[in-house]
Order: sequence, then C-alpha cells, then structure tokens
Amino acid sequence: MQFENTGLLYTGILLALFSFVIHLTGKDKLAILFLFCSALFVRLYIVHLDHFLHDWDERFHALVARNMMDHPFKPMLYSQTILPYEFMSWTENHIWLHKQPLFMWQMALSMKIFGVSEFAMRYPSALMGAIMVIVVYRISWLLSKDRLLSYGAALLMCFSNYQLELMSGYIGMDQNDVAFGFYVCASIWAYIELLNDKRWFWILLVGVFAGCAVLNKWLTGLLVFGGWGLNILLAIRKPESKKEIFRMLMSFGICLLVFVPWQIYILNQFPLEAKNEFAYNSKHVFEAVENHAGSTMFYYQKLPQYFGLFTWQLFLIGIAVFAAAKTEDWRIKLSLGFSVLIIFLFFSLVVKTKMQSYFFVVGPIGYIFMAYALVRGIQFFKLPGYWPKLVSGSGLIICAWFLFNYSGIKTFFHDPNDPDRITKIKNTAIYKDLKKQLKPNTRCVLNLSQFSETELMFYNPNLVAYHGNLNKESIERLLKDNLPIAVFKNHDRYKDADYLPTSPLFYLIDEELGEANK
Repeated sequence: MQFENTGLLYTGILLALFSFVIHLTGKDKLAILFLFCSALFVRLYIVHLDHFLHDWDERFHALVARNMMDHPFKPMLYSQTILPYEFMSWTENHIWLHKQPLFMWQMALSMKIFGVSEFAMRYPSALMGAIMVIVVYRISWLLSKDRLLSYGAALLMCFSNYQLELMSGYIGMDQNDVAFGFYVCASIWAYIELLNDKRWFWILLVGVFAGCAVLNKWLTGLLVFGGWGLNILLAIRKPESKKEIFRMLMSFGICLLVFVPWQIYILNQFPLEAKNEFAYNSKHVFEAVENHAGSTMFYYQKLPQYFGLFTWQLFLIGIAVFAAAKTEDWRIKLSLGFSVLIIFLFFSLVVKTKMQSYFFVVGPIGYIFMAYALVRGIQFFKLPGYWPKLVSGSGLIICAWFLFNYSGIKTFFHDPNDPDRITKIKNTAIYKDLKKQLKPNTRCVLNLSQFSETELMFYNPNLVAYHGNLNKESIERLLKDNLPIAVFKNHDRYKDADYLPTSPLFYLIDEELGEANK
C-alpha cells in the first residue's frame, strides 16, 4: 500500500528550504509567506493521510459536525432517537454538549463547502495550523527583534509533529485541541500587539480570540488575561495602570459576549444535558475522569512528544536562556513565561485528570523557547563573521527535521502494514458502500463494534446504528415500526442473539467487519 498525496509533503519541505534561503537574503515577509505555504502543504498532506475516522475522539466530533450542517444550533450525536438513550453518556446520547461548539461549526462549514468527507472535516485544522506559523513568528519578533530567532521559532512550529498528529486525528481530542491552541495563541499575540499599540482594534481582538478559545474547550481559554493581569499588578503604581485596567475589563467583556450566549442558550434549550456537562467538566479537576490518571510528572514525561524525542531538552535550555535575556520587553517575557508556568503547574499539581494535550495549548511558546536555546545559545559564544548565523541556521534546520520525524509517539508516517490500520480502512469502505447492501426502508443497523456506530452514521446520515444486538426489549420496540433491520455478521465478541433470527424483518449484511486490536 502506498500513501497518496506525497507530492504535498515533498512540496511543503521544498518550500520550507526555499523560504530559509529567502530569509538569508533579508526578505523576511516573503520568507514567512513561503513558510506559511510550506506549513499548509504539509498539513494538507497529513489531513489526507488517513482514509478513516480515528477512534478517540475524532469520530464523535465528526458525526456531531456532520449533524450540525443541517442543525447548527442543535448539536447531536444520534440525530434520530428511535430508542431511549442515556443523556449522561457522551458516547451514546442525543444532544451532544460534551465539547464547546466552535471547532465543530468550522468543521461543518468546511464540509458544506468541500463535501462530506473525513478530509474536509480536517481542513480547518490545516488552515489554522498554517496560520499559527505566522503568529509564532510575529510573537517572537515583537519579543526579541531577532530575525533568525523569529524565523526559527516559526520553522519549528511549521514542523511540529505533535500538532500534525492532532490534525490527522491520531491523537485524542484532535481537531478540538488544534482549534483551542490556535485561539489561545492568537489571543496572546493580540495582547502582545496591544502592549505596543493601544488602539481599540487590539483590545477587541484579544477579547474575540479569548472568547473563541473558551467556545472551543472551556475556561483555560482565558489564559491571556492571567498574564495581562500580572503585568498590571506589577505596574499598579504607574499612572497608566488605570487605563490598562479599563482596557483589560473591556476586552474581558468582549470575551464574555463571545462565549456566554451559548452557555445561556444551552441551559435554556437543553437544561439536563447542559447541567450534566458543566458538572462533568468540573469533575476533571477533583478526580481522574475515565481513568485518565497520572503523577505530578505526567506532563514533564510528555515533553519528548511535544518537542521531539531528541530535541526536547532544548525546551528546558531555552527557558533558562529566555529568562536570562536582558534586552526583551519584560512585559512580553512575563506574559509568555507566566502562561507556560501556570499551565504546567495547574495541570500537573491541581487537576487530577491527566490528558496528554492539556499542556500543548502553550506548545507554540515552547517552540519559541527552543529557538532561544539554539540562536541565543550560539550567539553567546561570539563566533566571528557569518558563523553565528550559519551555525544557528543549520541547527534550526536539523532541529526541525528531528522534530518532524522523531517524537515520543508513533510517527505520522503511519505503517501501511499495521493490522489496525488495515482493519480501519476495510471497515470504512464497508460503511461508505453500505447502501448497496441494504433493503429499501432500512433505518437501523445492528451488531457493530462499540463506538464504531458513529463512523457508520457519519457516512450514512439516514441510518441509526448500534453496537452489539441490543436487548430483547429494544428489539421488540424496533419491530413495532415494521421496518427491515440489518445486522452485521458475527465478529469478535459481537455475536447474534438467540432471538434475532425469529423475525423476518431481520436480515444479515453480506459483509464481515474486522475488529481492531487497540
């Protein structure tokens, strides 16, 4: 089996090398434009890599987004409720409020434009990831006024293996965390712009981006106001402080206008589900939800996944170099340093539920620290002539290569011979072609593997699917509609119930599903 669209990957790599050459000529804007194009090509490759929906949590996000295409303000997992359901089960319920809606609205819009597919659903992540390259460059430039350092941070962001795997759907929370990280990073960028340009435009953008971050995940999206508030406290005696407090309050008010209306809406329209999810979110702080436990070293141990198996130490070195730098704007330093520190401490020491992507919301800042380690570290030795740029530039390219290819997780060059991958592709082909196997008026399909019913319904929105064969009471309820019910053949632990063949309404699908091992 050969992966398709490898031309996108090779084009992206060539564009990155070309952008570096342009950067050396001093044409930074053009270099960053080419680096943006490189990031976009690489991300388009990764979102086209897997011709199926990943297990956690992409298939749930994809199905809800698919249903949002027709009902944007009624987020649904099971769009048809032909059987009773448990509203507290986010994997099997009807109204789906397990995540905030903005990233799924974006996915729904993309599928409206490009057609329904697992690829179109991932396109917004590809675009946001490419834009983050420009945002990281701008943050680095406002902080350091160092051309090579700023370009280097953007280059590392361009080839972030961890973000690429989020976009592919391989890492859990996938598109949700890509969007969340984008809006958090954008809010921090807008605030840094505001530090040097007090126009209302930046106040507005900070509030809008922070509100969008909350509307993707939850209150961690308010991170930018932590650094802003700390800067105000340290300058509280200065005459400008009162104006700065007013600016922050105005921006926070704009932020509330972005995300609060949705909370009011769902509490009014879906009170049971909304209250349950708000309570469930708070449980993450006080207990290890769904067995996602870990020690206080959990996120430290994940650093090789975020910053590369052979390069993650540069993140730690970069923190020291960043802290010791004397020429940078201390307000920007404080904001960035506070953001990384508070996220690491909060999720390591306070929050009991450990999810590997929680810390990566400040991953882009980590790439800035890595660029500090490489560029400022080389500058410290005061090499003559062009040697500092040559050594630093070479180091950045090598680091980007290692970051791209080697991490503490399975590389995104997914093994085409992996049995789970082969099974996924086979089953997805069956779901996509299922209509040819069904009798007219069939509404319900049974005996899928647990949770894979979401995949079948994504490709077949007019069907309702269930894993296993349900209980006898549920079967009898379905029979009252006097409609055919399709059943997949036995596979793994999913077997026919004794009473299924007694009704002529049941018929077997002439396909056999495979069972993944993971």
